[in-house]
Amino acid sequence: MSQPAGQSDRLRRGTRLVLRRIGRFWGRRDRQLNALAFGVGLVTALGALGFSWLVDTVTGFYFGDVRGQLEAVDLQFWLLPMLPMTGALLVGLITYYFAPEAEGHGVPEVMHAMARQGGRIRPRVAGAKAVASALTIGSGGAAGTEGPIIQIGAAIGSGIGQWLRVSLGDMRILIGCGAAAGIASIFNAPIAGVLFAVEVLLRDVSLRSFVPIIVSAVMSSTLTQAFKGHSEAIFPAPAMLIGGDPLYQFTVSEFGNYLLLGVVCGLVAVTFVRLLYASEDLFKKLPVHRILRPVVGAAMLGGVVLLTLSLTNGKVPFADVPTFEGHPDPPAVMGNGYPIIERSLEPQAYARIETDLPGTNPQVAWSVRVLLILLVAKVLVTCMTLGSGGSGGVFAPSLFIGATTGGAFGLLVREIPYFENANPGAYALVGMAAVVAASIHAPLTATLMLFELTRDYKVIVPIMLAAVSALAVAEWIEPASIYTLKLLRRGVRLVSGDARLLQRLRVSDVPHLPAPVVRPEDSVDSLLRLMRTSTANDFVVVNAEGRVVGLVLGDDLRTMLLEHEAMPLLTVSDVLREDFPLVRPDETLDIVLEKFAGQPMQSLPIVGDEHGDQVLGLLTRSAVMNRYNKLVAESAQ
Repeated sequence: MSQPAGQSDRLRRGTRLVLRRIGRFWGRRDRQLNALAFGVGLVTALGALGFSWLVDTVTGFYFGDVRGQLEAVDLQFWLLPMLPMTGALLVGLITYYFAPEAEGHGVPEVMHAMARQGGRIRPRVAGAKAVASALTIGSGGAAGTEGPIIQIGAAIGSGIGQWLRVSLGDMRILIGCGAAAGIASIFNAPIAGVLFAVEVLLRDVSLRSFVPIIVSAVMSSTLTQAFKGHSEAIFPAPAMLIGGDPLYQFTVSEFGNYLLLGVVCGLVAVTFVRLLYASEDLFKKLPVHRILRPVVGAAMLGGVVLLTLSLTNGKVPFADVPTFEGHPDPPAVMGNGYPIIERSLEPQAYARIETDLPGTNPQVAWSVRVLLILLVAKVLVTCMTLGSGGSGGVFAPSLFIGATTGGAFGLLVREIPYFENANPGAYALVGMAAVVAASIHAPLTATLMLFELTRDYKVIVPIMLAAVSALAVAEWIEPASIYTLKLLRRGVRLVSGDARLLQRLRVSDVPHLPAPVVRPEDSVDSLLRLMRTSTANDFVVVNAEGRVVGLVLGDDLRTMLLEHEAMPLLTVSDVLREDFPLVRPDETLDIVLEKFAGQPMQSLPIVGDEHGDQVLGLLTRSAVMNRYNKLVAESAQ
């Protein structure tokens, strides 16, 4: 039941009054933002805990209860694809009827809201994203929890900012606080959460934004640890020793190996990104209702999973069907893939290990063939899950892809006589960071994230080396990251500083002048007479079909007055300029200013379409700057 408008307004005013008093007590307005960041971290931590519980509950239902029923009637193998298909149907209903923003991997939606919507994210997105992602991941869809929790945290930060009607700058910081708090809670990685918010979302660093984000991340991580009662790494690096030497060690002789691994991971990351968006285009072309697209993707995912189980032939933990008894874990390439990632860091995964435990089979060492099968299968099922409209993140799949790539690379390195003692698990760990860095174009976030996920500092140097080389290769082939490419496909470019404000405004938001229209055959004398009565200095030249063919500048006409003897002999076609850009009502002002740059004209024609068939008016450079200055004043309030 919603609150009456009057009561809601009184509560909002009371909250803002408390914040102002807190600010006066602390002596600075920025302290109010720190207080809000504290609250965002608190609420996001609770949301992350609830989301984790929801994912675990759905996973236990599908791969514990339902899987057990299928085992009882010996139908579990062939009906395996039905599990993600049922979850996908529910996800399709949620995203279609309740919150379309919950579709996909989430982070681009947050970035779009910050770039084009003034940071406004509907509060319902948090709940829809949590349920849809839990259904996707829990039923076996190949996705991670990072995208959902970032979108959930961002929606919480945006909701609090909208409720208190904070400025645009503060709204962006609160969204960054929510994202950082989400990562800090779900991955127990507060440092990586802060870096992600600064490096990927805000894309700039200032003390005013940095401090609140730290406050939010620390608060969220602290509360999460208090609820769980421990602070352990998600993928703890094995502590065992081999031959008395540290498990992970970096030598100068391996410098080239890790550099080459970074190059390979960069190529793999670009392939993954491009296939992901190619799959989106493919599913959009399917002649099925939008609700059913995730179901089609889940059915295809199930087919790939069955093929993978057959090809690996029990050589992968949690991949052979009989091993599922008593385990709520999905097959290897389904779900978030954490069991495979964790095992890829262990030396035992690459050497045969005998076990005499009753009811179990000896685990067989992974080969390059098995790891490549897992790599290809994970790329395909992730594209099928997210490309079809499923809900989840790309971070966990990127870790999986990096681990299998690095593990396979390490096995090949171990075949070289000089590196026969190389540990493929160390290469798997470095590969994880390299693929993440190349995918999201954030090497600092990737490096610190892997450190916090494993709590092992011995491979920081090779991780940084491989991450930078992977990013260099990825940016050379594809300048956009896995997040920004989706925005570019929508015509949204991410910028920093003042240009970000210009992205909020379109040509239609700026007052424009009526366009004086002339024909090429008109005389220059008639232009001069028109110039005396027109409010515009420039004139748009159109042909008989009404299409824009030129522009006559008032400055050019005034210069011609010095040679008035020749004017009676001239027509508009003799003085018009043909090389100039057109603007459309839906274009943002940052694009418009780029079009003005390097042009002598002070106004540009506004046309109804890209062909210039319909002239709507003239947009002046001064009108754009006046509207921008007004927006700057509004955002500072």
